Amino acid sequence: MALRGGGSDNEIGRWLVALAPPDGNVYTTSGSLDRSSGDADGVDRGELLLRAITVQVHELARDAFVGWERIADGGSPMASPTELMGLLEPITAAAAVRFLARFAAQDLAYGVEFVNREAALRSATRVVDLLGPGALWWSNHDPTIGAWNPITPCTFDGVVAGTDGTRFAVLLQLAED
Repeated sequence: MALRGGGSDNEIGRWLVALAPPDGNVYTTSGSLDRSSGDADGVDRGELLLRAITVQVHELARDAFVGWERIADGGSPMASPTELMGLLEPITAAAAVRFLARFAAQDLAYGVEFVNREAALRSATRVVDLLGPGALWWSNHDPTIGAWNPITPCTFDGVVAGTDGTRFAVLLQLAED
C-alpha cells in the first residue's frame, strides 16, 4: 500500500508502488528532499542526508502505523527522527536492492510471499538504478548478521531509504505475529 508515492519523480514513485502489494503491509514514499536540509556548516554530506531522510522515514512510519495501533503488541515506542539517526545503518546499493525486494515480497513475521520475488527484484533494482551510483542508502536491518533495530511499536518492521541528495525513496514493511 503506497501512502504517498510519486512525489516530484514519478518514475521512482511508480517503481516503488510496484513494490507495495495493494493488500499487503508494505508502504512507500518518494519525492524531493527539502533543500534546507543541506545547509549546515561543518557537517558532512552523509550526515546531512541522513538527517533529511530520517524525516521522510518517520513521516511514513507514523502514517503507516495508524492502521496498526490496535493490533501492535505495544513494544518499542515510535522512533523520532533524531532517534532514527542512530537506528538506521548505512548499506550498499546491492544490499538496498536485496532489502527492497525482500521487504516487498515476503512478510517479515510469517514468511508469506506477497508478490513474485523476481518481479520485486526487478522493481527494486530499477529504484536503486534511478537514484544512481552516488546515492546513499540506509536500513534498520543489518545485512551481515540479520539483526534489526525496531523503529515502530510493531513486532517486526523493515525500512530501506535512499537519496541522491535531491530525490528520495523509502519502503517500509510492518508485521505482527
